[in-house]
Amino acid sequence: MSYFESLLIRFLIVCHPQLVDDSLFIFERSDEAFSIYRELLERGVKEYAAYDLAIAVLFDEL
Repeated sequence: MSYFESLLIRFLIVCHPQLVDDSLFIFERSDEAFSIYRELLERGVKEYAAYDLAIAVLFDEL
């Protein structure tokens, strides 16, 4: 389980328990967040800024 996946699941347990069992949603959202994070780091964006943007993607519209 990835860091972003774990973070999303913990958030869903508290705020959106109806989504906790939606493994496709969790996988896709956490994979997208990790991809953004990795891509930004490869482009030279500072780690904290890449993290902030990845978190924004992870929790978008939640």
